[in-house]
Amino acid sequence: MLVTDAFTNPVAGAVVTYAVTLNNGSVTGGTATANAQGRASPASWTLGSVAGLNRLSASVSGTNSVVFAAQGLTAAPSIVAISPITQAGILGAMVPRVPQVRVTNSLGQIIGNIPVQFSIVGGGDALVAGGLALSDALTGVAAPVDWRLGIAGTFSTVEATIPGFPGPKVTFTSTGTFSPYVVDVRFLTSVTPAQRDAFATA
Repeated sequence: MLVTDAFTNPVAGAVVTYAVTLNNGSVTGGTATANAQGRASPASWTLGSVAGLNRLSASVSGTNSVVFAAQGLTAAPSIVAISPITQAGILGAMVPRVPQVRVTNSLGQIIGNIPVQFSIVGGGDALVAGGLALSDALTGVAAPVDWRLGIAGTFSTVEATIPGFPGPKVTFTSTGTFSPYVVDVRFLTSVTPAQRDAFATA
């Protein structure tokens, strides 16, 4: 944790108190003193024995607390594509289908609230919006907000990974074709992946 004053200057010597606030985990070194750079951390944080969300709060007397969250799992998560891994689109426009993956454990059980990173790994000036997404608590599905092809390259590649886990990656590719005009759809409110795809396809 970084402790700063109202002018964002590091506060050395500040006492930070850490406490488990959700699940039955534990923290050691729960009282830490900020160093010369204003940073303080506990010795360790052990997640609870019950699978699910864990929270650890960090507070300095007289200020608001900061809450850290971690998802406790019974097995390592994995991802599988549930949208087409190859498709064709229009250069400079949204791809017809936004990439979607489902997060499960080794038993095939759905896992919610797992971060999935969607990153452009090839394709010139293509863009992914909202690339870090949490898997849905009920369906285990995760998707970025959008994927737009660029105009500098014909092909674009997006890779989906679970940060911190070395499991298999899912790769999505799209081939773009030139169009004399492009309809630029901009959503004013959040939409589901299915709603987004309906507009993009239309």
